[in-house]
Amino acid sequence: MRFIIYPFLLLIILNCNSIRVFSDFDRNVDFSNYKNFSFYKSGIDQVLISDLDKNRIINSIKLNLDSLGIKENSNSDILVNFNVDATNQIIINNGLHYNYGYSPYYWGYNYGYNSYYPITSSRIKGELTIDFIDAKTKRLVWQGIGHGFINVYMKDRDKQINNFVKQIIDKYPN
Repeated sequence: MRFIIYPFLLLIILNCNSIRVFSDFDRNVDFSNYKNFSFYKSGIDQVLISDLDKNRIINSIKLNLDSLGIKENSNSDILVNFNVDATNQIIINNGLHYNYGYSPYYWGYNYGYNSYYPITSSRIKGELTIDFIDAKTKRLVWQGIGHGFINVYMKDRDKQINNFVKQIIDKYPN
């Protein structure tokens, strides 16, 4: 029975879309004064991701800041910058595996022989950092960082990226 439960639990754990979010901010800043934002274009242009994903992040930041009452405006109080980092993690499971079917070590079919062989899989660990810079002083006043695993084969990338951005901006002190 445990040969059925353990792989199932491992599959559930690996497919969890949990995002860990951290934020830090300048405690001497009154965040209620920030009503307008614009994007720090020269910083965003250096982010090495596709233009499609870059636009998804920008649109999600606009949407989430708008819900906080902070509107995009060329005469801004805050400059918004972001950066992404992704690393591919390879997972190797060198455990005992329960097999069904033909075994070259036995005559005919053997239902349930045990063997040791590695099973490998990979996943992408992504990090999205969003920075809010005071437009007048050019100092970083807030930073939110989200860590999570990215499903590159997900059909609705807009939803996935918006979820990432929303969880980060939810940490904004308003």
